[in-house]
Amino acid sequence: MSRSLPVEFVETTDGVSIAFWSYGAGPPLVHLPTPSLVHTALVLGLDEHRAWFEGLADHRTVYFFDFRGSGQSAGDGQALNLEAALRDLHAVVRATGSASVDLYATSAASPLALEFARLEPHRVRQLVLWHPFADWERWARDRPVAGIRQLMVGDVRRWVAMMTPFFLGSNRAGVDREAFETLMTKTALDHPEAHVSFIEHSKSWRVRGPLGDIRAPTLVLVHDGIAEFPYAASREVAWGVRDGQLVSLPGDGFLPFAGDVKATLAIINEFLARGASSPPPRARVRLTTRQREVALLVARGLSNAEIGETLGISIHTVVRHLSRIYVATDVSNRTELAAWVTRNPDA
Repeated sequence: MSRSLPVEFVETTDGVSIAFWSYGAGPPLVHLPTPSLVHTALVLGLDEHRAWFEGLADHRTVYFFDFRGSGQSAGDGQALNLEAALRDLHAVVRATGSASVDLYATSAASPLALEFARLEPHRVRQLVLWHPFADWERWARDRPVAGIRQLMVGDVRRWVAMMTPFFLGSNRAGVDREAFETLMTKTALDHPEAHVSFIEHSKSWRVRGPLGDIRAPTLVLVHDGIAEFPYAASREVAWGVRDGQLVSLPGDGFLPFAGDVKATLAIINEFLARGASSPPPRARVRLTTRQREVALLVARGLSNAEIGETLGISIHTVVRHLSRIYVATDVSNRTELAAWVTRNPDA
């Protein structure tokens, strides 16, 4: 894998341009970035990151991207709440051109992967989650990480120095610590406002419904030597989804490539290969009563202003409903939505 891959862009339903990259060949695996702490173009400069991506791209195409407001994506200053992140992820999934994808996410991004799989079971074939939890705020409450998040904004270099031992542990894999710290510092300083936005909206990063609603086979992976990270949170995810398994690996670094990378990749690749030929679960799309009213009026050719006047709601509310309808129905514009309404008269 080259240190620089060609960047592509896809537009979200609310008009934000999201930068994404792809590597490999085969079924798509979308690799979710860590919220507010990602700059893919910089990440590709670290040998261990590239080796990790290469390992995941064994017989598949790995897609990775920058959230809005970070890296090369647009949307500076926009709220990085779960709703916005869902739109970013939906756009990248659509850009793969595949009806369904596998998702990989590490801890902070795991509520997003889980919620996306809950809302769109027909789009998610399998989930691979590293040290996941279902509710960011519940996990962070009364733990040292709450103060560390604030330090991310106030003194980035001190935050990097404090967190490097957590990320790398005893560094059995021999990661270049200086290069890693330089990468972390550059990434954090690139879009400091993204950190503020994520911290302000971190309460929204949670699974909104029962974990049992998630039908995609789910592999949960943890390193067994990380005292700061609650094993119970990951176990809750593995036991809560319909088809989950928990694998504990030897290691004391938070990053997957800080331990036995070959063993970790072998487990992931075996899991993904087992489900590669299985169709994803199908879900009947059900719109709320209000969403159905808005969709029907769109199909009749009414503008947002006319819809708002007809239903007695603001244009802003109409736009919010439309954004959620687009995600639920997997369409990109009003014409496609009108066609969807015609095909699904009872939705």
